[in-house]
Amino acid sequence: MSKAKKGKKLSEEHRKKFIGRVSGMKGKKHSDEAKRKLSEFHKGMKHSEETKKKMSIAHKRENLSEETLKKMRKSSNGKNNSFYGKKHTSESLKKIRKAKEGKMIGSKNPMYGKKHSLKSKKKMSEAQIGEKNHNWNNGSSFEPYDQNFNRKFKKSIKERDNHICMLCGIHREKLKTALAIHHIDYNKLNTTKENCISLCGSCHSKTIKHRIYWITFFQSLLNEEYSYKYKY
Repeated sequence: MSKAKKGKKLSEEHRKKFIGRVSGMKGKKHSDEAKRKLSEFHKGMKHSEETKKKMSIAHKRENLSEETLKKMRKSSNGKNNSFYGKKHTSESLKKIRKAKEGKMIGSKNPMYGKKHSLKSKKKMSEAQIGEKNHNWNNGSSFEPYDQNFNRKFKKSIKERDNHICMLCGIHREKLKTALAIHHIDYNKLNTTKENCISLCGSCHSKTIKHRIYWITFFQSLLNEEYSYKYKY
């Protein structure tokens, strides 16, 4: 945009001509040459704070029509996604990681010095409740434990395992929280020494997924450590 036109508003006649040209491009694609020219034209240009504010308001989800939201969802799914079937090169991945690291540290983090509103916190909380949570397993976390799963039993398992996480090997003294006692077969009513193992909080969270793998892994581990017998 030339300096002479900068800050000026288009007349109604110019607006109609511009809209006509834009609608004429509907369904068409820019050539590589046209894309290159557009890219060069916009290089180095910066939006004013006022323009940024207007763009931010216009792109807020609540200001978008349901039809627009449907189009956005459709355009980003499966084969409609422009990146479908493609992969980032190792160089691109390095650049992405570097950009993320640079943006997220300290004052570069977009949330630096800010706090989520109560409304945002409520929405985030509701998005993770029950079946909406990606780790949902038909409410298994609400199932009761066996009465034998008490403080005395947990202590005996931790002592047997020398107060270390049996997966990563970290000692309780280096942890901020107590070791967790994990039921290997995920049955909370099967509280036996053969079916329980000591894990740190981080390793315990890994066992939420790929259950068959972890059952076999921990049974093999206890068989090797304590000669416990299992039916595979």
